[in-house]
Amino acid sequence: MKWALLIFAILVPAALQASPLDTARSLAGGTFAGWTYGNAAKKKTIDCVQFMEVVIAKEVGRPLTPDERRMIAIHHGWSAQEVQEKAAAGSDPKVSGLAHALVDLMKVATRVESGDARPGDFVQYWKRNDAGQWFGHASLLSRVSDGKATLYGSHKSTNGIADSNFELKLSGDDRHVYLVRLNEGLRNKIQRSQDGSLWLPVGMGKREGDKYTWNLPMTRWGMYEVKARFGTSLPTTSRLTVLEKSTEDSSIGLRAYFAKPGDYPVTFSWAGDDAELAAIAVLPAPEGSSELAETEEKVILNSGDATVLGQVLRYEPNPKKLCLGFWANEDDRAQWVFELAKAGTFTVEIDQGCGKGHGGSTAYVLSGGQELSFTVEDTGHFQNFRTRPLGTLTLSAGLHTLTVGAHKKAKGAVMDVSEIRLTRQEP
Repeated sequence: MKWALLIFAILVPAALQASPLDTARSLAGGTFAGWTYGNAAKKKTIDCVQFMEVVIAKEVGRPLTPDERRMIAIHHGWSAQEVQEKAAAGSDPKVSGLAHALVDLMKVATRVESGDARPGDFVQYWKRNDAGQWFGHASLLSRVSDGKATLYGSHKSTNGIADSNFELKLSGDDRHVYLVRLNEGLRNKIQRSQDGSLWLPVGMGKREGDKYTWNLPMTRWGMYEVKARFGTSLPTTSRLTVLEKSTEDSSIGLRAYFAKPGDYPVTFSWAGDDAELAAIAVLPAPEGSSELAETEEKVILNSGDATVLGQVLRYEPNPKKLCLGFWANEDDRAQWVFELAKAGTFTVEIDQGCGKGHGGSTAYVLSGGQELSFTVEDTGHFQNFRTRPLGTLTLSAGLHTLTVGAHKKAKGAVMDVSEIRLTRQEP
C-alpha cells in the first residue's frame, strides 16, 4: 500500500479535533492499533515521519501532495555527508522537515520558540550523538516542563506509537530543535500552498441539501486541475462544476483556465448516500501538453507545457511573449514531465531573457538528481531571449521530471524562459 493511498483512505470528515495530539492518539488507537516501528505499511509498521504525515493530513482535512510529503520527509537528494553537514549547520530551512513544510510550503502553521512550547506542537529536531553524528526525529510534544518535553509519535525506542521513554531538551549546543504550531480552524478556511495549489475544505463550503458551494478566490491566472477529494468511499453519482464546466468524474476532476484574478463559484453535488467529501483541490496544471516524449533524439520543453508551482510565476500567453514570466518570487519554479526511450547523456540549453539591469540572479535546472546551475544574463529585455548552454545530464530510460528554479533573485525578477531543450549526444 502506498502512503499516499493510506493517507487518502483515512481522511473521513469529522469535527475539528481539540489538538493534533488528540488526533494522533485517536489514530494510534484506531487505524494504527498494534502497528510497530518501521516503514512498510503492508507489514503494519510506520516510522516517525510517516505517522506525522498522517496526523497532518487529518488535521488539515485533505491529502498531502507529493511535494509536501517530500519536504516533511526531508527527501532532497542529499548525500549522507550532505545531510550531516546541513544538520550540523542547522541553517538550511529544508533541514527542519515538517516545520519547513507546514510554515513555508503549506502555510498552515507558525514557528514557536522553545520557551513558548506546549503540548500539541509539532517538532523536528536534530541531535548530535556521542560519536559526533547527527540524527533526526519528527514528533509531537505531549508534555512540556522546565525546558524539556515528552514526545508522542512513532519511536524506534518504543517500537511503535507511544509517549517517548525519554525527555527532549528543547535547546542546547548539541541540537537544533524546530517547533511549529498549527493555525486554528484549518478545515473551515481556504488553504494556499507555496506551490500554488489551493484547497477548499468541506467545512468552509455552504451546504444546501445534496450540494456544496464554495467561493474560490484566485490570485494568479492560468490553468488548473480542479478535483474532489473524498474520505473512505466515493459517492455513486456526483457532479463538480467550475467556470460553467462540469464533470461526473469528480475525483478525476477537470481542467479550468482562470483568465484573471477574481472570485469564482465552485459547486459539488451528489445523489444517494451522503458524500464523504474532504476538500476540493485546485492544482496548477500545464496549459499545453502534460505528456511529453523524446522526438528525433531531442526533448523540447516549451514554456506552455510547464506546470508552474508558485505564487506569481506564470505562463504568459500573449503572442508577443509566450514564455514563463512574472518571476518575482524566487521560491517559484516550473516543472515538465517527459519520457525517454533509452538512457543517454543530453546537452541542455535554455532560452532565457532578462530585462536591463535585472541580471545576476542564480538559477538552476534539475533532473535525475543532477543540477546545472547558472547566472542569469541581462539580455536588455525580458522577452529578448538568448540561448544559453548549461551543461549535460545523464538520464535513464523512462519518465523524468525537469525543474527550473532560482537559488537567489538579484533584482525585481529572476528571468523569463521561452524553452528548454535536451539534445541527445552521439554515443
